[in-house]
Amino acid sequence: MEDAETQTGRWTPFVENIKREAEHAAIMSMEERLRLERLETTRLAEEVARHAAEMTIRQLAEEKEMRLAMPTQPQLEEELEPELQVLQLEESEGATSQSLITE
Repeated sequence: MEDAETQTGRWTPFVENIKREAEHAAIMSMEERLRLERLETTRLAEEVARHAAEMTIRQLAEEKEMRLAMPTQPQLEEELEPELQVLQLEESEGATSQSLITE
């Protein structure tokens, strides 16, 4: 019959091999989880960047539309010319009426 020391000596390499394989498997598992987390983080960062770019493009398009929709000074003067003429005519008539009253 073998003594305890002989049995331990025989099993030690086997147990050490199992421990190394378990450590290797654990490390590989952790590395895979880290790789997947990095991929997910990268995907989220790309999504945020794409969303920010889309918002910027929309904002620039809205600003451009607003600038295009705003009339220029000559356009404003042209659009307001009939109203200005009516006001000047009314003012002129009012001044004429006022001068007749004072006479």
